[in-house]
Amino acid sequence: MSKDECAAPAILMCSEEAFRMYTTLCAGAKEEKEDNKRRKTKEKAFSSRTPAFFLAAAIGIVNEKSFVAKREKELTRREYILDHSNFGPFEQLIKSKYDLKTESEIVNKLLEFQEYGIRELYDEYHKLGKINFLRIYRDAKTRA
Repeated sequence: MSKDECAAPAILMCSEEAFRMYTTLCAGAKEEKEDNKRRKTKEKAFSSRTPAFFLAAAIGIVNEKSFVAKREKELTRREYILDHSNFGPFEQLIKSKYDLKTESEIVNKLLEFQEYGIRELYDEYHKLGKINFLRIYRDAKTRA
């Protein structure tokens, strides 16, 4: 297998549903026009998609649940994930737990975990307007 075959794609893709959830949860407060008035929308839970991605992946890993979905929307660029300081521990955990070797396999597994985790984050934020991590953890344990 060549190095190019082992590398993750330059653009990481997610499902359309996950993309909408990231859009709801990320990128800070923004102003929108509504009936010629400006109003401030509700503050977002994350400043960018990168921390949301890692937290969503962590929720999937902790709960040992992943979700395979058709990836049709651009989530982020590879370097935003692979060059982030959080990637190293995720990479080591996935390599050891799932016996994956290539960057592409590891990133693919992370994408499957984040597909599950972003749904948990979104559901929590949608219900409460904030994210209560203890509640997410307890709910996952009671559903297991």
